Amino acid sequence: MISYPLAAGPVLTRVLEAGSGDRTVVLVHGTGGRADRWIRNIDAIAAAGYHVYAFDLPGHGFASKGEGVACSVPAYREVLGHVLDAIGARKATIVGTSLGGHVVASYACEHPERVNGIVLVGSMGLVPIGAEAAGRIQAGANNQTREGVAGKMARVIADPALVTPDMLEEEWRINNSAGAKESFAALGNYIASDLDKEVVGEQLAKADFPVLLVWGEQDKTVSPDVGRKVRALVPHSKLALIADAAHTAYFEKPEAFNGVLTGFLQNPRHAAPGRRRHLGLSHEAVHHRRHADRRHRPCAAAAALDRDRQRSHHAGCRGRRPGAAAPPNAQVARDATGQTVMPGMVDAHCHISYGVARGIEEQDLFGSAEYRAIRGTYHARAVLQAGVTSFSDPGGSWFVAVAVRDAIKAGLFPGPRISAAARYLSTHAALTDYFPSWVGSPRSGVGALTEGASQMVNEVRDQVKNGVDFIKIAASGESSILTPGGGSVPAFNAEELKVIVQEAHRLGRRVTAHARSGQSVMDCVEAGIDWIMHADFMDAQQADRLAESGIPCCPALTFTANIADWGHIAGCSQARIDRFKRRIQPVNATHSLNISAGVWKPSVLRGLSFNCLAIALSWVWEKSERSMPFGMY
Repeated sequence: MISYPLAAGPVLTRVLEAGSGDRTVVLVHGTGGRADRWIRNIDAIAAAGYHVYAFDLPGHGFASKGEGVACSVPAYREVLGHVLDAIGARKATIVGTSLGGHVVASYACEHPERVNGIVLVGSMGLVPIGAEAAGRIQAGANNQTREGVAGKMARVIADPALVTPDMLEEEWRINNSAGAKESFAALGNYIASDLDKEVVGEQLAKADFPVLLVWGEQDKTVSPDVGRKVRALVPHSKLALIADAAHTAYFEKPEAFNGVLTGFLQNPRHAAPGRRRHLGLSHEAVHHRRHADRRHRPCAAAAALDRDRQRSHHAGCRGRRPGAAAPPNAQVARDATGQTVMPGMVDAHCHISYGVARGIEEQDLFGSAEYRAIRGTYHARAVLQAGVTSFSDPGGSWFVAVAVRDAIKAGLFPGPRISAAARYLSTHAALTDYFPSWVGSPRSGVGALTEGASQMVNEVRDQVKNGVDFIKIAASGESSILTPGGGSVPAFNAEELKVIVQEAHRLGRRVTAHARSGQSVMDCVEAGIDWIMHADFMDAQQADRLAESGIPCCPALTFTANIADWGHIAGCSQARIDRFKRRIQPVNATHSLNISAGVWKPSVLRGLSFNCLAIALSWVWEKSERSMPFGMY
C-alpha cells in the first residue's frame, strides 16, 4: 500500500492505493473519518485482484480544510468525480460508509455510466433521518474534544476492545488540526439543514446498477431498519447484516465484510437478487385478496401481479383500501377474495437431474443425457408448481441444469430462475466417487474425478466454458468404507481447495462445497470458498470459526427430516430411512451450535431446502413416480 497527495479539482486530498489493473474499487469514508479507516480492508480487496483507492474527503484527514472549503454531499460528489478522473478510472465499484454512502449513492445516480455497482455501509442520505437525528449528528461533528471523540467511538464500534488509546489520540489530533473545526462546523450545519432535502433512495430505486447494502446489526447511528427499508425500496439491491458490529462493520468485522464485498465484486449482478428479467408475458391482476408481507403478516390490499417482471406491486399494505383499481391494461384472472398471495420461495439446494434414483447405479449409469435433460425440465416445472420461483442446482449429471436453465430463459418451457452447477469436483475420498476403482468414475455420473491440481484447474475451465453459474466441490466423503461407523472425512486438503477457488474466481465464478466433515468445513474457510453446504459434523469451535469467516452455510435441513418421515413414499430402503432418523438429533445439535455462533439465524435460514416440499406436493397433485428428486445426500 502506498500513500500520496492528489489534486482533486479545487482541493488537495490524500490517497491510499493498493493493487493494480483496471478493476477499480474506490472507498469513501464518513463524517469524522479518513482514508485509513479502511486499513483493514484495502489489502484484502487488492489481494482478490482489484485496484483499490481510498481518499480523504475535504475537511477530513489530510485533505484541504478550513474556511472556503465546501463540506456537503454535493461538494463531496464533485470531489469524488475529480478523484476518478485523476486516477484514470472510467468506471469503478464505489464503496461508501455513513455520509460517504450518501456521497456514493448521489454520485452514482447522477453518473450511472461510471459505476459498475455501489456498496453502501450503514449509509445516510437514502431515506430521511429526521431533525432529531440530524441535530445529534451535527452536535457530534462539532464536538471534537477528547471526550467527544471517545463518545463517538463508543457509539460507532460495538467492541470496546477495538478502541485503543492510540486510536483515540490520533483521532483527536487529526480532527483538531488546522482548519478542521471550521470544516466540521460547516458540515454539521449542512447535515442539520439540508441532508434530508437531498435523500436519493427514490432515485436509487430507478437506477439499473447493482447495489449492495451492508449494515452492522448493532448500528445505533443509522439503524439496520434503514437498510431494510432501502432493500424493499430498491429492487436491484441486496442487504447483508453483519453480527456483532455497529456503525463501522468494515472495521469491526473485516473478514466478514471483506468476504461479502469481494463476493459482490466478483459477480455484482448475481449478488443483487432483486434484479428482474423481462419475460414478455401479459399483465395479470388478482383482486380482493390478502397479501402476506416479508414478515408473513397478512394485510388487506389490492395489488397487481405484473407477470412480465415477475413481481408483486404492493398497492395496499400501507393504507390503501382493498379493492383498489388494477392498472388499466391488466386482465383480471381470478377473484381471490379471502385468499393470500405470497412471494415465491427460493430453494438453495435442489438437484433436478437426479430423478427418484433407487440406487447409485440408477443415478449415475442409467439414462441418457437427452433423457435426463427432459426429466430435468419436468422437475423444474414441479419446483415452480410448489411455489419456488428461484433455485440453485448445486451439481448433477452432465450439464443438465445448465441446459434446462437456458431453455427456460429462452421461453421454451415454464420454470423458475435457475443458478446452475455441473458435476461435483471430487477425489477418491469424496462423496461422488461411488464405484470400485476397477470400474472408475463414469462420465454420466454426478462427480468429476480430479487427480492433482492440473486436473482440478482443467475441470473448472471446462465447466465455465460450458456455461455453469458456479462450481461445486465434493469437499467431504461419506461411505461405508471411509466412515463405516458414520460420520464424514475431508476429501481435499486446503491447498487443493485453494487451487479450485482461485481459478474459479479468476474466471468470474463462485464456488460452493458439499462439506459435512468439520475439518472439511475449516479447509473450505481457509480456501475462501463462497458458501458451504451442510456442515453438520462441526464442533463448537469450528462453528465459531465459520461464523467469524462470514461465509454462508446452506444446511438443507429438510432433506434429512423428510427422508426420515417420507422416504418410504419415494421408495427409499428402510435401512436408509433408519440411518436418516438416527442423524436427526446430531444434525439438530450441530445446527444449534451454528445458530448460537451466528452462522445463520432462525429468522433468516440460509438455504432451507424446499425440494422435499416439492416432492410431497407433486405426489399430491399428480400421483406420479416422476416427482421431485430425493437424490443421494
